[in-house]
Amino acid sequence: NIDLNGHTIELADRFAIESGTLVIDDTSANASGKVTASNIATVVLNKDGKFVLKHGTVEGGTHGVFANAGAGEIQITGGKVTAVNAVCAVGNGKPGNMKVSISGGEILGENAAVITNGSVDLGGVVVNISGGVITDQWRHDHRGDRSGNPCRKITYFR
Repeated sequence: NIDLNGHTIELADRFAIESGTLVIDDTSANASGKVTASNIATVVLNKDGKFVLKHGTVEGGTHGVFANAGAGEIQITGGKVTAVNAVCAVGNGKPGNMKVSISGGEILGENAAVITNGSVDLGGVVVNISGGVITDQWRHDHRGDRSGNPCRKITYFR
């Protein structure tokens, strides 16, 4: 477990979780701590990894949190995740093999806030959203170009 306590951790490489659980929290008065990686995914789950964000910010380049082929579970109960693609979960084709639970906090994606896959060999991701603010900035026109205004801002609450 990591308590940011208002501090910033700048990663040269990602947090890679093969198995076990990484919990990021920030018990400082304003929960201003963050973990940042500028050009890569900040947290990557492999195999049976689990990631929990309680407070603080996870700031990524490509992804804030990325889970590979049925890697386990992502839980966001508070804090903030921000990146080009903030939360990405890729299943392995077995039903329910990968779980994403968002019950609080803020998810902000420059492209996508929460993204999963749906192909025959890589599906099986279960996403439960019961709270939080989820915003993506993906912009399209009829040619598929990125232009115009942000498409979505979804607010969930209990």
